[in-house]
Amino acid sequence: MSNGLFTVCLNLIKKDIVMNKVKNEKKSILSKIKSFIKRRIVTDKIKIIIKSRLTGDILFEYEKENNSLKDTLEEAVKKHANLRYADLRYADLKGAYLYGANLLGADLRYANLEDANLKDADLKGAYLDGAYLINAYLNNANLNNAYLICANLAGADLINTNLASANLASATLVGADLVSANNIPYIPLVCPSDGEFTAWKKVDGKLVQLLIPADARRSSATTNRCRCDKAKVVAITDIDGRFPVDSITCNTYVKTEYRVGEYVYPDSWDDNRWKECSHGIHFFINKRDAINY
Repeated sequence: MSNGLFTVCLNLIKKDIVMNKVKNEKKSILSKIKSFIKRRIVTDKIKIIIKSRLTGDILFEYEKENNSLKDTLEEAVKKHANLRYADLRYADLKGAYLYGANLLGADLRYANLEDANLKDADLKGAYLDGAYLINAYLNNANLNNAYLICANLAGADLINTNLASANLASATLVGADLVSANNIPYIPLVCPSDGEFTAWKKVDGKLVQLLIPADARRSSATTNRCRCDKAKVVAITDIDGRFPVDSITCNTYVKTEYRVGEYVYPDSWDDNRWKECSHGIHFFINKRDAINY
């Protein structure tokens, strides 16, 4: 073989080696890119674990992209997971669908359960202190022995809800449907249960002082607003207690005249204390509450 031909063959071999090296490097780079993308996809999935507040054992775990505790809890309920004693403190569960959830003894302190569907849920002995349950759907839920201290249940649906021995100390129940709730625990009246007392109400910007007689029926629901079936008008003034007038007419719902020195009566009386806005003469014990209303 001549030197010229040998040189040509050598160059071809070198070129082939270089080309193979480049090809292999490309394959390596592509492999690394695919591996990175695969890892990235896996990394974007979020695993959330729900544990027992008593033992720390895993009760349920769920992984998906853009996962949240709400999604995980809904998935657990969908799969009928046993969530007894679950640690769900401070959980954001607004609007969660938790129909029939087994949350017996669960720790839901300060959880946001606004608009959540907890129909038929078992919350016996659950800790819901400070929980946000505004407009929550608790139809047929079991809240036996539940702790609801300072919980906000405004507007909650409590039809057929079992409230036996539930602790509702300082709970907000404005607008909550207690009419058809079961086993409602003792909630003392805001107004005196016996004897006569002074009360206040605001009518058309005027302050009306009332004397509720000892024989008047009286009630209150879960707020500081009360009702009675008769009252004597003591005085009518402006908000600052000046410029007295003899009478004033309230045109809210049913036209009612308040005349100083005379008794005033509602159109009828509703014995159901949980119907706060029902028939009766409405009043406040505290003058400032009446002024601010």
